[in-house]
Amino acid sequence: MGALHVNYETGPINTAVKVYINGIQVPRPNGEGDLGGGAQGQNYIVKKMKFDKDKRILYYNSDIRIENIPLEVDEYIVNGRSALGWLVDQYQVSTDKASGIVNDPNDWAREHYYPRYILDLVLRIIELSMRTVEIVRGLPKLAI
Repeated sequence: MGALHVNYETGPINTAVKVYINGIQVPRPNGEGDLGGGAQGQNYIVKKMKFDKDKRILYYNSDIRIENIPLEVDEYIVNGRSALGWLVDQYQVSTDKASGIVNDPNDWAREHYYPRYILDLVLRIIELSMRTVEIVRGLPKLAI
């Protein structure tokens, strides 16, 4: 399980979810190639992601939505909230009021010519969460 968590940025991508770009379901993501965002990756820019009320759909941006997010994803908790919930909260464009400095999570993706980095990370965190919950459920009960 350690390798799964240490290598979360390069780990396996969840293929159970459905990814839609401009309302069209794209082939199951596999971490390679393009999901339809074009050469500049304009579809992959994140401003602020949000869930539907049941947390089964994630609106990545105005062009992309991720559906069929398993319920178990919410069971993997890090510092009081799900790993995916933390990612959604942290990966948004924000401006520090005091300094005016803009924090844009898309900058790293642009600098490394990896426009779908954040989308792939979301899909990897879904998979990591699912595998972690499966492992934890398989552990023997402690005798108290």
